[in-house]
This record gives sequence, C-alpha cells and structure tokens, in this order.
Amino acid sequence: MPTVGPPTYAPLPPLSDCTPVCLERCNTDKGKRGCERACTRCCKQCLCVPPGPRGSNMEKCGKCYSEVTHHGQIYQCP
Repeated sequence: MPTVGPPTYAPLPPLSDCTPVCLERCNTDKGKRGCERACTRCCKQCLCVPPGPRGSNMEKCGKCYSEVTHHGQIYQCP
C-alpha cells in the first residue's frame, strides 16, 4: 500500500503588489496593522500570499510562506 503524504498544490502566480492582497488577508484580524506588516514582508520574500483569512491555506504558497519562523519557532507569515 503506497504511503500518502500531505496534498501538494500548484504554486500561485507571483505577486507584484503585496499591499491589496495583504489588506484582504488581514481584514478580519484583531491586530490588523501587525498582520499587514508581517504579510507584506512575507509576500515580498516569497512572492506569494495564500487566499483566505490569516492562518488558512498557507500550504498553497509552499514552504517559503508556511515555514518562515522567528523568535523560537513562531510562524512569521499570517
């Protein structure tokens, strides 16, 4: 029986402007300003922001977005 790993997704197209996508992703977050700042930084680094609210669909941008950490393994990208 073959082993089944996590699902893989086709990469999203690279973004040229992170601001509107990050504003939408962080719209419902309590700490909007911090979320937007972190999202923009991750977007510029990874050229991708997953669809949906903060914390969802992170695997759609691959490891660059979903595994960026700081301060002792706290995920950086919202």
